[in-house]
Amino acid sequence: MAYIINRKFIFLHIPKTGGSWVNSVLEDSNLDLEKIGYYKHASYDHVVGVLLHKFDRNTLFNKFLRLYRKHDYKYFTVIRNPITWYESLFKYLQMRDEMGFKRPGTVGKHHEWHILSSTNHIATKDFNQFIEEIVSKAPGLATYVFNSYVLNSSCYILKQESLRKDLQVFNEKFDIGIKAELIQESESLNCSPVKKLIWEEENLKKIIKYDCAIFDSYGYSKKLSDYMKK
Repeated sequence: MAYIINRKFIFLHIPKTGGSWVNSVLEDSNLDLEKIGYYKHASYDHVVGVLLHKFDRNTLFNKFLRLYRKHDYKYFTVIRNPITWYESLFKYLQMRDEMGFKRPGTVGKHHEWHILSSTNHIATKDFNQFIEEIVSKAPGLATYVFNSYVLNSSCYILKQESLRKDLQVFNEKFDIGIKAELIQESESLNCSPVKKLIWEEENLKKIIKYDCAIFDSYGYSKKLSDYMKK
């Protein structure tokens, strides 16, 4: 479920970007919060759909009002480098498998659907095989996931790599009311296990190729040397 904050802002939580920490900071700041949507990682289209259906469809006034309702809010979200996003996703799914937890979502079921449902068939414990499966069956997965939140929402972007600083800037710019001490001092949440993953060069090239829009749009390096083990 997404959060509506002070009836003005909506935080869209892209999985494996640090959104759980942002949610925690918002909750502890005593803001006016309202949950919206059916699941934790509700995408922009899902949130807008829920907003539109909140209005009575029986009057002409509300039919027109629904057309403009989606413009009432300022959206924001967190993204990260696709390379570390894939690493974090792999570690997260492996952890769930090892602990016997169900993977997120169910393909074909509306109320159980999840933005990562398409990865649930990948069962390998080898990282590079995991990437090969992604490239083969869901090429550009990071681009698809990120764009499901940012492409049509005009989101204000925070980056996972500088998340505390970016959230502080956002907080001050729009006078959100988030407690500054929480931004600086609260512990990170839902961090992936510390485990060094080694990329095969060909897999790295393919990810950079298929997700080039994210690398280019948000200033992430596409140099292989920045990611290959030295």
